Amino acid sequence: KVGDYLAICGLEVIVKRKPHYASTPAGRRAAARLLGQAGDTGIRLIAALREAELTQRRAGRLRLAPLDAEGHRLLRALADTGVVVDLATHGDGSASCRAPAAGEVAFLNGDWLEEHVLDVAERLRGQEPGLFDLFGQGVKFHLGAAEREVDFIALRGGTPLIASCKSSADPWKKEDLDELAAVAQPLGGNYVTRLFVTHQNPPPPSSSPQGPDPHEQFKEQARRLRIVLVTGRELGRLAEILRKELLDPTYKETLVGNAQIREVFKVTKSGNVAGCMVTDGKVTRGNKVRLLRDNVVIHEGTLKSLRRFKDEVKEVQHGFECGMAFENYEDIRQGDVIEAYRVEMVTRTL
Repeated sequence: KVGDYLAICGLEVIVKRKPHYASTPAGRRAAARLLGQAGDTGIRLIAALREAELTQRRAGRLRLAPLDAEGHRLLRALADTGVVVDLATHGDGSASCRAPAAGEVAFLNGDWLEEHVLDVAERLRGQEPGLFDLFGQGVKFHLGAAEREVDFIALRGGTPLIASCKSSADPWKKEDLDELAAVAQPLGGNYVTRLFVTHQNPPPPSSSPQGPDPHEQFKEQARRLRIVLVTGRELGRLAEILRKELLDPTYKETLVGNAQIREVFKVTKSGNVAGCMVTDGKVTRGNKVRLLRDNVVIHEGTLKSLRRFKDEVKEVQHGFECGMAFENYEDIRQGDVIEAYRVEMVTRTL
């Protein structure tokens, strides 16, 4: 059981109170599958249902204009599953329906995406029984004084894959990525595969001259935290993505040191050399390095030179100055930060 694994990690499971549902589990599973496979049509219908603010006591009014014929069929199909009831169309180009219970309100407001991920996992396990040992949905546990929750978790050979499911109109929040990374730490740290799943498509690139594109910053944050993004365009490939992430080797990244560039020197035959202070840990010549400017990674690579005074050295410890030069890269500036890290491959086994 997932609870047994959490106990091994020293975590106490919190029993979640389930909302009351009027629909059947099979009906909700069918509805989640419909929405998960509907692409842009599903995005528009979910937006219309949210705008209508359905409750179990009051019917909401949906504008049908944003929906095409496929959207109308999807709405009727949802009504057939029982997650919406009392569906009626009106002459003014609108429709009305309501959620039959509090559970269906939560389902339409986002729980359907967790249900879809679980449905995909169950069907995948039916096709390949040995793909993973077990999986769970909506697992909540104590972490110190805080409560944490994993929307989806699967285990293969004791190595976890976790997913955060966000179905809001604007799911691109970096704090949610930080939360997912924080949840991963007690479950195995860098060995944990992390997925961020949303049914929304990425926004178009920003043309604002005021600064970096917010979505590009979101993607960069995900990359730094080793989080795989599964957006609306990839949701139809969710089974393929789950399978790949479960079977591929896990890469454990360990940060070993930080340095700040205090000055940049132009050296004949060597190009630009960063005069640095190692501010944390140590930097070793064989480490991989990334260069950050204003907390955004602008380069990843290796060092071609690590010096103390005029001598090449193997490592430089915290609190010491040194000179660094990157392999095939020279765009370095005063104030940039250098992260040194190592990567180890851990093969998943049953």
